[in-house]
Amino acid sequence: MQIHNLAPASNPYQSTVQSPWQQRAQDFKAIGASLQAGDLSAAKLAFSAFQKDQQTLTQATNGAAAPTPQVATAMQALQTALGSANLSGAQQAFAEMKQAMQGNSQIAQHQHNQHPGGLGAASGSGLSGTQAAGSVLNMLA
Repeated sequence: MQIHNLAPASNPYQSTVQSPWQQRAQDFKAIGASLQAGDLSAAKLAFSAFQKDQQTLTQATNGAAAPTPQVATAMQALQTALGSANLSGAQQAFAEMKQAMQGNSQIAQHQHNQHPGGLGAASGSGLSGTQAAGSVLNMLA
């Protein structure tokens, strides 16, 4: 009797399925790369995708992943700069947004250390708030 291995060698869907955190980080990187290349139209598309990712995360975590006021302000500045085709303004707003997001991750780390369980609702994603924030930072670097 001959036995055949029916299992595929690899899962073709494994590399394409991403968590919302990973997708947001990927879109964030795309904004930065597009701005660095001076491609405002690609940056607009990536920013639009990032906003949708952010909305999905905020809803999925019952608001725990909502942007801080600093991040929201930087996002608004980036949207304004992209809308007016202001490359240097968009680059500055993106830098501020990245800095604000990194600061937010440090806050999440501090909260997690003081209150086991981290950001509570964010743990519904399968990651603690600290792990999720750290994952985003690792992807942003």
